[in-house]
Amino acid sequence: MESIFEDKRVLVSGCSFSAEEFSYPSLFPCKVFNLSHHGAGNTYIRRQIQKELLSKNEYDYVVVQWSTIDRWDYPWPVLSKDDTPLVKMDVDDNIEGKVSYLRMGTSYNDKSKHFYDNYYSIYGQLVETLENILFTQQTIEKRGIPYRMLTIANWLTTDVSFDMIKNIDTIEGDLVRQRTSTLKIEKLLTTFESADLLKELINSIDWSKFIWTTDFKIGEFGDGITEFLIDKGQKFEFAGNTHPSKSQNKLLFDEMIYPQFLKDIKVGELLI
Repeated sequence: MESIFEDKRVLVSGCSFSAEEFSYPSLFPCKVFNLSHHGAGNTYIRRQIQKELLSKNEYDYVVVQWSTIDRWDYPWPVLSKDDTPLVKMDVDDNIEGKVSYLRMGTSYNDKSKHFYDNYYSIYGQLVETLENILFTQQTIEKRGIPYRMLTIANWLTTDVSFDMIKNIDTIEGDLVRQRTSTLKIEKLLTTFESADLLKELINSIDWSKFIWTTDFKIGEFGDGITEFLIDKGQKFEFAGNTHPSKSQNKLLFDEMIYPQFLKDIKVGELLI
Protein backbone atom coordinates (compact mmCIF):
# COMPACT_ATOMS: atom_id res chain seq x y z
CA MET A 1 0.00 0.00 0.00
CA GLU A 2 2.89 2.36 0.69
CA SER A 3 3.60 2.81 -3.03
CA ILE A 4 0.33 4.68 -3.53
CA PHE A 5 1.59 7.37 -1.16
CA GLU A 6 4.95 8.01 -2.83
CA ASP A 7 3.86 11.29 -4.41
CA LYS A 8 1.82 12.52 -1.45
CA ARG A 9 3.12 15.58 0.39
CA VAL A 10 2.36 16.00 4.10
CA LEU A 11 2.91 19.30 5.90
CA VAL A 12 3.40 19.27 9.69
CA SER A 13 3.81 22.09 12.18
CA GLY A 14 4.17 21.70 15.93
CA CYS A 15 6.46 22.08 18.92
CA SER A 16 9.19 19.71 20.15
CA PHE A 17 6.64 16.90 20.47
CA SER A 18 6.70 16.77 16.66
CA ALA A 19 10.26 17.96 16.02
CA GLU A 20 12.57 15.02 16.76
CA GLU A 21 13.97 12.93 13.92
CA PHE A 22 11.97 9.95 15.23
CA SER A 23 8.76 11.88 16.01
CA TYR A 24 5.52 10.68 14.46
CA PRO A 25 5.85 12.84 11.26
CA SER A 26 8.78 10.65 10.20
CA LEU A 27 6.48 7.62 10.09
CA PHE A 28 4.25 8.81 7.24
CA PRO A 29 4.91 6.65 4.13
CA CYS A 30 5.31 9.70 1.90
CA LYS A 31 7.13 13.00 1.55
CA VAL A 32 6.93 14.94 4.82
CA PHE A 33 7.73 18.63 5.25
CA ASN A 34 8.09 19.04 8.98
CA LEU A 35 8.20 22.67 10.17
CA SER A 36 8.04 21.78 13.87
CA HIS A 37 10.49 23.45 16.25
CA HIS A 38 11.54 23.03 19.85
CA GLY A 39 9.99 25.68 22.07
CA ALA A 40 7.41 26.74 19.49
CA GLY A 41 4.19 28.28 20.71
CA ASN A 42 0.86 28.32 18.94
CA THR A 43 1.32 31.62 17.10
CA TYR A 44 4.58 30.39 15.60
CA ILE A 45 2.98 27.05 14.72
CA ARG A 46 0.11 28.84 12.96
CA ARG A 47 2.36 31.20 11.04
CA GLN A 48 4.52 28.34 9.78
CA ILE A 49 1.44 26.73 8.23
CA GLN A 50 0.11 30.00 6.83
CA LYS A 51 3.44 30.93 5.25
CA GLU A 52 3.57 27.64 3.38
CA LEU A 53 -0.04 27.64 2.21
CA LEU A 54 -0.28 31.35 1.39
CA SER A 55 2.86 30.85 -0.71
CA LYS A 56 0.77 28.46 -2.84
CA ASN A 57 3.00 25.48 -2.09
CA GLU A 58 1.25 22.21 -2.86
CA TYR A 59 0.39 19.69 -0.13
CA ASP A 60 -1.98 16.74 0.08
CA TYR A 61 -2.40 16.62 3.86
CA VAL A 62 -1.70 18.83 6.86
CA VAL A 63 -1.12 17.94 10.52
CA VAL A 64 -1.04 20.68 13.14
CA GLN A 65 0.13 19.82 16.65
CA TRP A 66 -0.74 22.63 19.04
CA SER A 67 1.37 23.31 22.12
CA THR A 68 0.35 24.58 25.57
CA ILE A 69 -1.41 27.96 25.59
CA ASP A 70 1.09 29.78 27.80
CA ARG A 71 3.93 30.19 25.31
CA TRP A 72 4.76 33.60 23.89
CA ASP A 73 5.81 33.97 20.25
CA TYR A 74 6.62 37.42 18.93
CA PRO A 75 8.44 38.16 15.66
CA TRP A 76 10.99 40.88 15.04
CA PRO A 77 13.35 41.51 12.12
CA VAL A 78 16.95 41.46 13.27
CA LEU A 79 19.26 43.89 11.50
CA SER A 80 21.93 43.67 14.19
CA LYS A 81 22.50 42.02 17.55
CA ASP A 82 21.55 45.29 19.26
CA ASP A 83 18.21 45.42 17.45
CA THR A 84 16.17 43.76 20.18
CA PRO A 85 16.31 45.50 23.55
CA LEU A 86 13.88 43.05 25.16
CA VAL A 87 15.73 39.93 24.12
CA LYS A 88 19.50 39.88 24.38
CA MET A 89 20.99 37.77 21.62
CA ASP A 90 23.69 35.23 22.28
CA VAL A 91 27.03 36.00 20.67
CA ASP A 92 26.81 33.00 18.35
CA ASP A 93 23.19 33.54 17.25
CA ASN A 94 23.22 33.56 13.46
CA ILE A 95 19.99 35.51 12.93
CA GLU A 96 21.06 38.86 11.53
CA GLY A 97 19.03 39.71 8.46
CA LYS A 98 16.29 37.29 9.48
CA VAL A 99 12.97 37.40 11.30
CA SER A 100 13.40 35.87 14.73
CA TYR A 101 10.96 34.45 17.26
CA LEU A 102 11.50 34.03 20.99
CA ARG A 103 10.52 30.32 20.93
CA MET A 104 11.63 29.74 24.51
CA GLY A 105 8.90 27.22 25.31
CA THR A 106 7.52 27.48 28.81
CA SER A 107 10.33 29.13 30.73
CA TYR A 108 10.70 31.93 33.23
CA ASN A 109 14.11 33.34 32.51
CA ASP A 110 15.65 36.63 31.45
CA LYS A 111 14.38 36.32 27.88
CA SER A 112 10.70 35.77 28.68
CA LYS A 113 10.33 36.91 32.29
CA HIS A 114 9.36 40.44 31.20
CA PHE A 115 6.36 39.12 29.28
CA TYR A 116 5.08 36.91 32.08
CA ASP A 117 5.62 39.58 34.75
CA ASN A 118 3.84 42.32 32.83
CA TYR A 119 1.44 40.94 30.25
CA TYR A 120 0.56 37.31 30.89
CA SER A 121 -3.06 36.22 31.38
CA ILE A 122 -4.59 32.81 30.91
CA TYR A 123 -7.64 34.35 29.25
CA GLY A 124 -5.53 36.26 26.75
CA GLN A 125 -3.46 33.20 25.93
CA LEU A 126 -6.56 31.03 25.49
CA VAL A 127 -8.19 33.55 23.15
CA GLU A 128 -4.97 33.82 21.12
CA THR A 129 -4.71 30.05 20.80
CA LEU A 130 -8.33 29.79 19.65
CA GLU A 131 -7.69 32.54 17.09
CA ASN A 132 -4.64 30.63 15.86
CA ILE A 133 -6.74 27.50 15.44
CA LEU A 134 -9.54 29.28 13.58
CA PHE A 135 -7.18 31.21 11.28
CA THR A 136 -5.27 28.01 10.51
CA GLN A 137 -8.44 26.08 9.71
CA GLN A 138 -9.63 28.87 7.41
CA THR A 139 -6.29 28.92 5.60
CA ILE A 140 -6.19 25.16 5.09
CA GLU A 141 -9.84 24.86 4.11
CA LYS A 142 -9.52 27.65 1.56
CA ARG A 143 -6.97 25.44 -0.19
CA GLY A 144 -9.25 22.41 0.10
CA ILE A 145 -6.58 20.27 1.79
CA PRO A 146 -7.60 17.49 4.22
CA TYR A 147 -6.09 17.98 7.67
CA ARG A 148 -6.09 17.00 11.31
CA MET A 149 -5.09 18.72 14.52
CA LEU A 150 -3.95 17.40 17.88
CA THR A 151 -2.62 18.89 21.08
CA ILE A 152 0.38 18.42 23.33
CA ALA A 153 -2.03 18.06 26.26
CA ASN A 154 -5.54 18.96 27.38
CA TRP A 155 -5.58 22.75 27.70
CA LEU A 156 -8.16 22.71 30.47
CA THR A 157 -6.35 20.26 32.73
CA THR A 158 -2.83 21.66 32.27
CA ASP A 159 -1.83 24.18 34.90
CA VAL A 160 -0.65 27.37 33.17
CA SER A 161 -1.18 29.71 36.10
CA PHE A 162 1.35 32.46 36.73
CA ASP A 163 2.51 30.64 39.86
CA MET A 164 3.23 27.53 37.80
CA ILE A 165 5.12 29.56 35.19
CA LYS A 166 7.29 31.18 37.88
CA ASN A 167 8.13 27.77 39.31
CA ILE A 168 8.30 25.83 36.05
CA ASP A 169 11.85 24.65 36.76
CA THR A 170 10.64 22.68 39.78
CA ILE A 171 8.76 20.20 37.57
CA GLU A 172 11.69 19.94 35.14
CA GLY A 173 9.52 20.25 32.04
CA ASP A 174 7.32 17.27 32.91
CA LEU A 175 3.80 17.94 31.57
CA VAL A 176 2.44 15.07 33.63
CA ARG A 177 3.41 16.98 36.77
CA GLN A 178 1.86 20.12 35.29
CA ARG A 179 -1.59 18.57 35.14
CA THR A 180 -4.20 19.84 37.55
CA SER A 181 -7.40 18.28 38.83
CA THR A 182 -8.92 21.56 39.97
CA LEU A 183 -9.66 22.74 36.41
CA LYS A 184 -9.29 26.38 37.40
CA ILE A 185 -9.09 27.41 33.75
CA GLU A 186 -12.57 25.94 33.21
CA LYS A 187 -13.98 28.97 35.04
CA LEU A 188 -12.89 31.10 32.11
CA LEU A 189 -15.42 29.37 29.89
CA THR A 190 -18.29 30.50 32.11
CA THR A 191 -17.00 33.72 33.66
CA PHE A 192 -15.96 35.28 30.36
CA GLU A 193 -18.32 33.52 27.95
CA SER A 194 -20.14 36.74 27.05
CA ALA A 195 -17.04 38.94 27.03
CA ASP A 196 -14.74 39.66 24.11
CA LEU A 197 -15.15 36.86 21.53
CA LEU A 198 -14.35 33.66 23.42
CA LYS A 199 -17.77 32.11 22.82
CA GLU A 200 -17.74 33.05 19.13
CA LEU A 201 -14.29 31.53 18.64
CA ILE A 202 -15.28 28.26 20.32
CA ASN A 203 -18.43 28.06 18.20
CA SER A 204 -16.58 28.85 14.96
CA ILE A 205 -13.82 26.25 15.25
CA ASP A 206 -14.42 22.87 13.62
CA TRP A 207 -13.59 20.66 16.60
CA SER A 208 -14.30 17.51 14.58
CA LYS A 209 -10.91 18.04 12.93
CA PHE A 210 -9.14 17.29 16.21
CA ILE A 211 -7.70 13.90 17.11
CA TRP A 212 -8.63 13.54 20.77
CA THR A 213 -6.65 10.74 22.32
CA THR A 214 -9.12 9.65 25.02
CA ASP A 215 -12.87 9.88 25.59
CA PHE A 216 -12.48 12.60 28.23
CA LYS A 217 -13.69 16.09 27.24
CA ILE A 218 -14.67 19.34 28.88
CA GLY A 219 -17.03 21.02 26.47
CA GLU A 220 -15.18 21.01 23.15
CA PHE A 221 -11.74 20.47 24.71
CA GLY A 222 -10.27 16.97 24.78
CA ASP A 223 -7.05 15.16 25.63
CA GLY A 224 -3.77 15.22 23.77
CA ILE A 225 -0.46 13.38 23.52
CA THR A 226 0.31 13.63 27.24
CA GLU A 227 -2.99 12.04 28.25
CA PHE A 228 -2.60 9.38 25.55
CA LEU A 229 0.47 8.07 27.33
CA ILE A 230 -1.07 8.46 30.77
CA ASP A 231 -4.05 6.43 29.58
CA LYS A 232 -1.58 3.74 28.49
CA GLY A 233 -0.01 3.75 31.95
CA GLN A 234 3.20 5.21 30.56
CA LYS A 235 5.48 8.10 31.49
CA PHE A 236 7.57 10.13 29.09
CA GLU A 237 10.75 8.27 28.16
CA PHE A 238 12.84 10.84 26.24
CA ALA A 239 14.69 14.10 26.99
CA GLY A 240 14.89 13.64 30.72
CA ASN A 241 11.48 12.00 30.81
CA THR A 242 9.73 15.09 29.40
CA HIS A 243 8.95 13.97 25.84
CA PRO A 244 7.66 10.87 24.04
CA SER A 245 10.32 8.36 22.99
CA LYS A 246 10.67 6.75 19.58
CA SER A 247 8.52 3.77 20.56
CA GLN A 248 5.90 6.06 22.14
CA ASN A 249 5.75 8.12 18.95
CA LYS A 250 5.17 4.96 16.96
CA LEU A 251 2.39 3.94 19.33
CA LEU A 252 0.73 7.34 18.93
CA PHE A 253 1.10 7.23 15.15
CA ASP A 254 -0.16 3.67 14.74
CA GLU A 255 -3.19 4.06 16.98
CA MET A 256 -4.28 7.66 16.58
CA ILE A 257 -2.76 9.43 13.56
CA TYR A 258 -2.24 6.93 10.74
CA PRO A 259 -5.75 5.41 10.82
CA GLN A 260 -7.21 8.91 10.54
CA PHE A 261 -4.80 9.77 7.72
CA LEU A 262 -5.96 6.74 5.74
CA LYS A 263 -9.60 7.76 6.15
CA ASP A 264 -9.00 11.39 5.27
CA ILE A 265 -7.15 10.75 2.02
CA LYS A 266 -9.69 8.08 1.00
CA VAL A 267 -7.35 5.15 0.48
CA GLY A 268 -10.15 3.13 -1.10
CA GLU A 269 -10.38 5.60 -3.98
CA LEU A 270 -6.61 5.50 -4.48
CA LEU A 271 -6.70 1.74 -4.89
CA ILE A 272 -9.37 1.79 -7.61
